[in-house]
Amino acid sequence: MRRWLAFNVLMLVALVAWGQSVTGRVTDANGQPLVGASVMLQGEGGKTLTFGKTDKEGRFSLKTPEGKQAQAVMFNMLGYERQTVQVAKLAETVVLKEKVTEIKEVTVQSEKIQERGDTLIYSVAGFREKQDRTIADVIGRMPGMQVQESGQITFNGQPINRFYVEGMDLVGSKYTQVSEALNADNVKSVEVYRRHQPVKALRKIEFSEQAALNIVLKDEAKNVWNGAVEAETGLTLQGSTDWLRSLKLTEMLFAKKRQSVSMYRHDNTGQDVSREIGDHFLEGKWRNGGGGMVGGFMPSGGRMLDGKRYSGLFNNSHLLATNWLFKTKSDDDLRLQLSALLDKSEQEHFSETSYTTLADTANTTMTQRNLQTGYRSEYRGELLYKRNEEKYYLGNTLTGYIDFNRSEATTQLNGRETRQNTKARKRYATDNFKLVRQLADRQSVTVNADLNYTYLPSEMQLLTGGAQQLNNTQLNGSLEARYGHELGAFRVDYVGGATLSSDKMDISNRDTLMSDRYVDGRLFIQPTLNVGSVLDKFYAQANVRLEMAHVELSGNKASELLAIPSINLTYQLTKKTRWSSSYNYRQQLSGSLANSSTIVNLNYNNVSAGTGQLQHSHGHGLSTNLSYTDALRRISGSISGSYAQEVQPQLFREELLGDIHSQTATEVENTSNSYTLRGTVSKSFRWARLSISLSGNYSWLDYEVLVGDSKVPTGSQSGGLSARVSMSPLKNVSLEYQPALSYHHQDHHAGMTSRALASTIDATHRMKLYWMPGNWRLTWVGEYYRMKDSQLKSNFFSDVSLAYRTKTYEAGFYLYNIFGQERQERRYISQTSQQYTWTRLRPREFLVKAAFNF
Repeated sequence: MRRWLAFNVLMLVALVAWGQSVTGRVTDANGQPLVGASVMLQGEGGKTLTFGKTDKEGRFSLKTPEGKQAQAVMFNMLGYERQTVQVAKLAETVVLKEKVTEIKEVTVQSEKIQERGDTLIYSVAGFREKQDRTIADVIGRMPGMQVQESGQITFNGQPINRFYVEGMDLVGSKYTQVSEALNADNVKSVEVYRRHQPVKALRKIEFSEQAALNIVLKDEAKNVWNGAVEAETGLTLQGSTDWLRSLKLTEMLFAKKRQSVSMYRHDNTGQDVSREIGDHFLEGKWRNGGGGMVGGFMPSGGRMLDGKRYSGLFNNSHLLATNWLFKTKSDDDLRLQLSALLDKSEQEHFSETSYTTLADTANTTMTQRNLQTGYRSEYRGELLYKRNEEKYYLGNTLTGYIDFNRSEATTQLNGRETRQNTKARKRYATDNFKLVRQLADRQSVTVNADLNYTYLPSEMQLLTGGAQQLNNTQLNGSLEARYGHELGAFRVDYVGGATLSSDKMDISNRDTLMSDRYVDGRLFIQPTLNVGSVLDKFYAQANVRLEMAHVELSGNKASELLAIPSINLTYQLTKKTRWSSSYNYRQQLSGSLANSSTIVNLNYNNVSAGTGQLQHSHGHGLSTNLSYTDALRRISGSISGSYAQEVQPQLFREELLGDIHSQTATEVENTSNSYTLRGTVSKSFRWARLSISLSGNYSWLDYEVLVGDSKVPTGSQSGGLSARVSMSPLKNVSLEYQPALSYHHQDHHAGMTSRALASTIDATHRMKLYWMPGNWRLTWVGEYYRMKDSQLKSNFFSDVSLAYRTKTYEAGFYLYNIFGQERQERRYISQTSQQYTWTRLRPREFLVKAAFNF
């Protein structure tokens, strides 16, 4: 027995010795990680046993073949001296010295896309066209990438979760300030980090399906201040003559220890300057404070056209924003963001709404024509401290916001003229704290804490006379702790914590003087079982959230124990193809002040009242996604589908009481089932620098509505197709074409065929044609909008410009809306109404523009 035991011990020692793993990190002399460095394990006589490359953190991990033993490790990278280190003397970090080598002049044609592990590297030179100015213009041409009208960037249909510049997170979720201001001349490449986990301590522990972007600058754009000035001035050439003007000042610095971007914008040419500071992803439970019941009123009438065309009369905007990021240590970030927005926006809008869920009465239609003015005065500040080390993460974000917004309008309601005045204001302060500690044997501890205070004072003039004052005071807090460890082939995480929310409403109008409160407290624990690691081909996660909920509303109280399970699966079918799927069962005990029995005016002629009862709802959710990326063939795509069922005891009964639209919640149970399919594919060709992106979606919804006191099953379908084609068939000619089609159909409400609902189809075509001889650029823009409705007017827009451009400046003339299109008409179908609208568009305009880079 002793011999047998000794034999097994010796065999185990031998296997460990002969199946050794070699890990470490490769950096330059400044401590910066070297990505893609070659690492080779050598055996006796210098024979290569295995090899690999370093990842984006400069790390490598190699395992010797069975029966072999490594004697040395050789490191090699272009521009650095080759280095060989004995395994016995190998340090955790290997530093390579730079090497200057003279080479003969050659012409190099780089690949448009390279792939290194989970990182895609897009060459800016490979995708940039002559007319592109900012890096956002170029990103929109890259396979798998899309830039939305809001400025949000998506990869394979999913929003990115980080936007880095040289590996540093300067602007957080407000990355439009960089993406649409950074000169494309200063950018070398754009990197996409797939399966990106921003917390280093969790990168080999906690799975992520999200993607991040990293902007790699050219050497001459680093460690120096860069700036740009853009100025426009001109006149309107239709109707009254008004002075037009626009100014944008931008200053940027990207250094190793400090980054900054600041801007000032003034505009009255229809540009939406607030998109520069819009959040494209959210961190923390209450990052933007709580939501209120009352808002302003500035309906746009739909945005099928270029957003600039919708500021029908005039806007007058001022924006000041600054962002500063300091590296106090190699892994420490201190970031300050400040912004101020002042805006006056005018719009003329008409709507004719037919309510399809009203009982058979003589009055089912309401018409409104509004001449509206909105005033925005908003101030926001954010201070972040983050320490992001390999085994330790500490982050805290403090955010404050205050506004003095108001709206006013002259309205013709069913032919009766009235005035509207609304002050819907918001103040909030939030603090988000996160701590992660990686322990031995892949154990980890995570603590999240969030605290929010929101105050929402509002004042509104009512159609019935007098004014309504409604003030919401919200206090929200949460504390969550997570512990994870290995258990055989599994990883187990335990999450536990508590949340508490208090929402108080004080309302005063001619008929009401009341207060109400909603309180929601929860204790929860969520064990999670994980199979596979973040680097494996297969990854599965299953958890069940056990939650003790206690809620109070309008004097009603309820407590309930909830069990909420979910399952997530991911499988790397091939190196290029990934499949993921998830299922969850939703069970909720909830309420809100929107369901208070108190009658509240949501706007000047729309009143709403809830049941005052707490809601018990449940449902199922299922989603699946298949993505494909082939860097060498420059093709990327994804297809996804989802299903959701929701059962909740709340349907609204609608009435028209003269000119007042009333919504009253009932306790009638409502069941809805929704199905969605989405797909996107992008392909880049060498011929004519052709790039094609296609996307489509289709969804259908089965739900129920109240018609009078009767519950009626209803169905709707909607879908859309869009494409983007970019090509340069000739040296000085470039073309961009973007068609889009949207479709909506609703089945008839049973017994309501006298007000049957029709399908709506919208089609938009946008084309830009560039002729660029030398430094000159002649641009023609055509935009055509049409609905499949012979009673509605189509729109055709044509813009032309002539500009002279060098690397440092640009000057030109611009003529917008040559044919003087005055308004856009549309029809809508919603779950409870159908609507005809028209919206005033901007007039014909002539502008002179100049831009300088420094």
